Amino acid sequence: MDSKGGVIQPAWARPSTRSRIPLSAGLVLLALGLALYTQSAVLSSTTRTPPPYNAAAILAQCSAIDAKVGPAPNFADRRVVSDRFVQGTGAVLIKNATLWTGDGIVEGGELLLANGLIKHVGGALSVEQLAGLGYNEAGIQSFNALGGWITPA
Repeated sequence: MDSKGGVIQPAWARPSTRSRIPLSAGLVLLALGLALYTQSAVLSSTTRTPPPYNAAAILAQCSAIDAKVGPAPNFADRRVVSDRFVQGTGAVLIKNATLWTGDGIVEGGELLLANGLIKHVGGALSVEQLAGLGYNEAGIQSFNALGGWITPA
């Protein structure tokens, strides 16, 4: 104990006035730097940059992001011949097949292929339906699938 009745502390445990000055100065400098940084950030955000030269193309591409995936709605109407079609190949009708489609399974269905394109998927075609598609039975090569599966590739 010291002469006033207090506990004597070692020198390393006593607060030093010298260590408070650099700490205070550091905090003041930090606050000043933060104030300058936020002011420059606010000023730079108010300046406008010109839009890119291809802004219309960029916006058109952004609007296409929400477009439905797949071919255009009139794609099948415009397409008459497949790019993989081999000239001289006749139309083919596969009968009595189990057709696995994206919407379900058609048992005993028929698949009509012509010009390298699928022209019909579903139930049995009548002579009138074939004529409506532009075909007659004599010009179509038919196969019986005996219930075999036909699935999308």
